[in-house]
Amino acid sequence: MNYTIFYLKRAIQEYDDAIGWYAEQSERAALNFQKAVAEKTDMLKSVPSIYKRTHKAFREVALNKYPFSVIYTIDSENKMVIISSIFHHSRNPRTKFR
Repeated sequence: MNYTIFYLKRAIQEYDDAIGWYAEQSERAALNFQKAVAEKTDMLKSVPSIYKRTHKAFREVALNKYPFSVIYTIDSENKMVIISSIFHHSRNPRTKFR
């Protein structure tokens, strides 16, 4: 059974900011970024536990070709993957799991 993907407000804002930045560089880069995020979230829908825990209940998966990670938790009872951050690797790692 597939899990539902749910984005917290912070993750939505980070995602939108990244798309905006890449769109300023090129529309193709923005589309490829969206595709990279979609590839990872599609994988998480079917097998969310594929990536190990990195901090308490949080798990993370790095995007291919982009300096971002998807930070998430799993709500097995409700069959949800909760994405808490689309985290840029240049940011302070202490803020990753807030």
